[in-house]
Order: sequence, then structure tokens, then C-alpha cells
Amino acid sequence: MRSAAAFAAILIALAAQTTLAGYVFRSSTPIDLVLIVVVYVATKSGPATGLLAGTVAGLIQDALAGGILGIGGLAKTLVGFLSGVLGTQFIVTAPL
Repeated sequence: MRSAAAFAAILIALAAQTTLAGYVFRSSTPIDLVLIVVVYVATKSGPATGLLAGTVAGLIQDALAGGILGIGGLAKTLVGFLSGVLGTQFIVTAPL
């Protein structure tokens, strides 16, 4: 159940990133919604889940972007794992 919710959150973030980001966020620095979801999932679930969420989200985002496949996947994998490791060091009872 948790993995299905994480996967659904990643898909919603990907859809929002690709469709709404150009209209809503008109600043010079874009916001990576997928990375925010990966960090949230990793903080709540631990390093293994963060690693898997980062890998899946990064590879899907790379496939949709059309660039080099794997660069974003590797970056989001590392961020997911490190966020999960740091998340185990703190007691997170109720995020926002």
C-alpha cells in the first residue's frame, strides 16, 4: 500500500511538472516537484525506499525529457538514499 501511494505521488508530481510548471512557476529557477516527492518519501520511509523512489522517478523523468537517460535517475537515486539516511537520524512525527 505504501509503495502504491509513493508511486502515485511520483506520477502526480511528474504530471504536474510536465504540464503545469510552465504556466504556474514563472520565476528564473524552476522547482523540481519530483525531487520534492522523492525527498518526502525517503524521509518518511527510509533509505531503501528513497533509493527505489529516486531511481524510478529519475528514470521516468529522463525518459520524458529526451536527454541522456540515467543522469537524472542517478542524481535522484543519490538524493533519495541520502535523504533516507538523514531521515533515520531524526524523529519525524508529523511533517507539515
